[in-house]
Amino acid sequence: MELHEMAPAAQLEALLAGRLDVGYCPQLGHSLPAGLQARPAGSWHWEVAMGEQHPLAARRILRAVELREQPFIVYAADGDDEGQLPMLRRLLGGEPRIAYKVGSTMSVLALAAAGLGLALVPAPVRKMAAPNLVYRRLAERSPLVSELAAISRAGANGARRSAIWTC
Repeated sequence: MELHEMAPAAQLEALLAGRLDVGYCPQLGHSLPAGLQARPAGSWHWEVAMGEQHPLAARRILRAVELREQPFIVYAADGDDEGQLPMLRRLLGGEPRIAYKVGSTMSVLALAAAGLGLALVPAPVRKMAAPNLVYRRLAERSPLVSELAAISRAGANGARRSAIWTC
């Protein structure tokens, strides 16, 4: 078995082309292309990552109103930022200030740690420690939940897919 980090859109493309047996990604409101099937794999809440010197880092829990005028760093692999933008808009009640759009989670965290903006990140990312980086929970947790899915070609019965499906 080989594992590769891929953006959600790239996973879907690779699945359809037969270059990938199973994808694992958030369902960020996108419908699946014909020929693919999804199986729920879990869910997560979102948190805010920022540099430890940021004024909001002194708080343990953040409210949306405190974030409205802050610059954000968003994950936008292959230019696709529509996964996070709808959540940010919903959380903030308007259009977020986007400072940077980057294509990897590590880049998002590095820019946040450098104090260049705030980042909305999945709660499991909290386990990724980085110098000068802190994570803060949101008071408004319930509207910001993402569902994770294992995705494969419909009707595929490969051994790899079956092994992952049973996990």
